[in-house]
Amino acid sequence: MTDDVPQTAQPSRRLRSAPNLVVIAFWLYVVAAALSLVIVIVSLLTPGLAEDPEVANQVGGASLLIAFALVSGILYTAGYLVVAVYLTRGANWARYVLLGVTLLSMIGAFSSHGLGAARVAAGAVATTLVFVPPANRYFSRRPLH
Repeated sequence: MTDDVPQTAQPSRRLRSAPNLVVIAFWLYVVAAALSLVIVIVSLLTPGLAEDPEVANQVGGASLLIAFALVSGILYTAGYLVVAVYLTRGANWARYVLLGVTLLSMIGAFSSHGLGAARVAAGAVATTLVFVPPANRYFSRRPLH
């Protein structure tokens, strides 16, 4: 690549050096993270807890409950994406964090009009891809991050 190309326009070298299975898993984790945020939004638009006067009074109002849910969802999604980026850099611990997140997401697999199941499916396929032998070799030869 030429020196006159801005640094931000060049694709990540680490993403290009990761095996295809890890790159595919990364994008599946991005899909799962996006679905997690969509699930939060759908849950807020669905009549339920935010409209229950008793719950709203306990947390200081429905708007506070909605704000908390949105901020929590955004932070969760951002954290999910950060760990997925470390995965492409070869951080072995990231595989286990994402495995744990995928296992915990199975709790809500049947929620949010099928979106929960789609999120679990994307996470499960991605998790499987990062534990197959070619990916294992990639993570075993990478330095600890």
